[in-house]
Amino acid sequence: MKLKIKILFQDQLVLRISKLFILVFVTFLIIIIWKWKSLPPDLPLFYSLPRGNSQLGSPLLLLLLPGFSVLVFVINLILSALFYGEEKLIAKMLIITGMVVTILFLITFIKIVFLIS
Repeated sequence: MKLKIKILFQDQLVLRISKLFILVFVTFLIIIIWKWKSLPPDLPLFYSLPRGNSQLGSPLLLLLLPGFSVLVFVINLILSALFYGEEKLIAKMLIITGMVVTILFLITFIKIVFLIS
């Protein structure tokens, strides 16, 4: 598996997207550190639920977004490494999809944090 990941990272697109992922994750961390103390005890996190207290969650639940972002990217990276030898297009699409999901999570995170603080 280590060899497959090493081969995967020789591709320039994969390397650039991985660097972009690290930058996005650092952005998550900077925003969390910067805004954590100004967050109220209840945040509007669950917009699909009816209005009221059912939409609210604690600030700790906000950390699910960066957590899921890492999870999706790592799973896609592992799957990409498995497919890279036979299907390079699928491998690259998995990496790109992981990055798109990460950026969407970052946008959602920023909107929630800056809406309430």
